[in-house]
Amino acid sequence: MIPSIICYIFIFSQFIRSRELFKRLNNHIILALLLISFIQVITELPLTLIVLHTGFVAVQSSSFCLFWVVYNYSLFVIGLMYMAYGCVERYFLIFYRASFNKHLILFHYIPLLFLLIYPPLLYFGLVVIYPCQTYFDYTQIVCAGACYQYEFSLGLFDWFTNICTPVVLSVIATALLIVRVLIQKRRVNQREIWRRNRKMVVQLASISIMYMIIWIPSVICFVVPLIVPSPLSSQVAAGLLNYFQYLSCLLCPFMCLVVLPEIRSSFKQMFIKVNRVHLSTRNSTVLPTALPYRHQNG
Repeated sequence: MIPSIICYIFIFSQFIRSRELFKRLNNHIILALLLISFIQVITELPLTLIVLHTGFVAVQSSSFCLFWVVYNYSLFVIGLMYMAYGCVERYFLIFYRASFNKHLILFHYIPLLFLLIYPPLLYFGLVVIYPCQTYFDYTQIVCAGACYQYEFSLGLFDWFTNICTPVVLSVIATALLIVRVLIQKRRVNQREIWRRNRKMVVQLASISIMYMIIWIPSVICFVVPLIVPSPLSSQVAAGLLNYFQYLSCLLCPFMCLVVLPEIRSSFKQMFIKVNRVHLSTRNSTVLPTALPYRHQNG
């Protein structure tokens, strides 16, 4: 957790220092993902760690549990929807950039704002306003969830719309992007498209594949019981995958550090400077002890 936070802070400092890095349209969705994941790591993940360490939620009250459920669900869904939208947006940025740039407010800024507002409003309605009786368990993460999840229609709508759909959309959009880029790379008159957009393809494909690896098992464990009754998938989802999903926010900064060349080069330069300072300090501490020894043998 601490290395992840340090990596987040370093990446944010590079975005603040470099206006060019911040202005690039293809970096906006990556920055949005980083911000949401960072907020989750420093504010929501500690609540889960408290339960794992003590066996009880941080504050044993229904008000706190309502807040935690809304907060937890919203952060995860915002991250997934940003990832899905980023895959679709990257496709249009590469192959239809001129048309996309003409409607930036409609196709870029409004979706980013909408996907930030929609999940909290939805879960506030489902968790706080929806009239069902919730019995919270103060020994489970997010107090064992909200009551609407145990109603088949609402639970199915939530999982299918807010979890399964973004994951499937990310898979389809990423696959289409990679396939089309590879096809055009083989065409002599369109190889320039690959050279110009190679970094953009690698960036989002790497991050989206990480999200897919983390979230596809959860989708499978949800879909399997709908087709064939399987208590095992439910046990795996409840006992393991609920914690496995946190890897998306913990690994996100390291993946971004790898795929963003400007930040990666800054990190290498900083690492080289630290090594030089360490070596110079080491040499300065060695010399005073060596000089008297040489003098005595002089």
